[in-house]
Amino acid sequence: MAPLTTRSLLLGAFSLLTLLNSPCHAADDTSALKRKLLWISTGLGELNTGPNGGLNGMPSSRIESITRKPWGRAPETCVGTAIEADKNNGGKKRCEEEDLQIWGVKYADCGIEAVMCVCKTAQVSIHEVAYEFGKVPVRARQWVRHIAVMPDTSCHAWAWMGGEENNIVILGPCHNSTSLYLHEVGHCLDAAGGRMKGSYSQTAGYQNVVNGDGCISDRYAHNSWADNFAQVAVMATYHRNVRSIWTHEIDAGCMQGAINNVVGLLGTAIQHGGVCEGGLPVDNDVCVGKKARAQGLCEGIPDKAKNHLSSEFDKRETHQLGPKLTEEERKNLEEINRQIKHDDLEHIYETGPGKRSIRDEFIRFVA
Repeated sequence: MAPLTTRSLLLGAFSLLTLLNSPCHAADDTSALKRKLLWISTGLGELNTGPNGGLNGMPSSRIESITRKPWGRAPETCVGTAIEADKNNGGKKRCEEEDLQIWGVKYADCGIEAVMCVCKTAQVSIHEVAYEFGKVPVRARQWVRHIAVMPDTSCHAWAWMGGEENNIVILGPCHNSTSLYLHEVGHCLDAAGGRMKGSYSQTAGYQNVVNGDGCISDRYAHNSWADNFAQVAVMATYHRNVRSIWTHEIDAGCMQGAINNVVGLLGTAIQHGGVCEGGLPVDNDVCVGKKARAQGLCEGIPDKAKNHLSSEFDKRETHQLGPKLTEEERKNLEEINRQIKHDDLEHIYETGPGKRSIRDEFIRFVA
């Protein structure tokens, strides 16, 4: 199978690193998103459980083998992630290069090995990350180059996007969080999976659809158009594999346009079954430290990884789990709640028997 390729430098997952100036792309303006009502105030983590087991209950592709690579060298992306100064850890490295463990994971539905990098002090083991990643439908999974797993004090994740990237980083105690993996893969699908010259979420076509809806998924979708798309991709995967999103207890009709748009765009990429159609080439190896060099394990490869992270990444948002609100977010929700109570909006957010409306959700959450 031939390697998959991306067609241009694409968008980073949690901050808009590249302004796309092509006429086919909309301006980088999220003000309309920040005024949108929310479908689930407490976040899409609610989709992890529930009827049919929720997202966490999706089957994982059968793992044929998990093989540890010889110590001494590691993909450049993984080393770069490990040695980056971590603001949550007093500016220290996330992981010592020598503590990186490189694994090859072979799934029964893909002949191309998935290469994962796990720091030995990470809270998530290689077996857990392999199992969780296996829940991602294979034709979506194929668009991820590497997964790096690092220690941290809380669970969050991010992704690097672009022709040399498409890598996912899982940080902290991320257990039973299928929605988190799907969100990160959603960024890959936004960029590469959409076969666009740039991210699909940045096009006027997608943004016009979202602007025509009455709500967006949750408060995390306020962050950026990229995060908005990735959250809809989570809902679309739920719709394809768990149960119809239209049967959810909270009426999703207020974002019908975005859901139908993303379900149609991604098609079978987010449907379980089938086999991979290729895979992204692995990153170049670099030496993991002086000991490895001294032992002759790094012949012909460089000592250090380039820093993939520009200063812009220091400003990125991280995908924090749970309903904890900042003061700014709480004020925003209270303002939206006042809008919902306005008589002119009542008829827009009516819902069917037995369902919770988004108005009910706001009142429950903000109260």
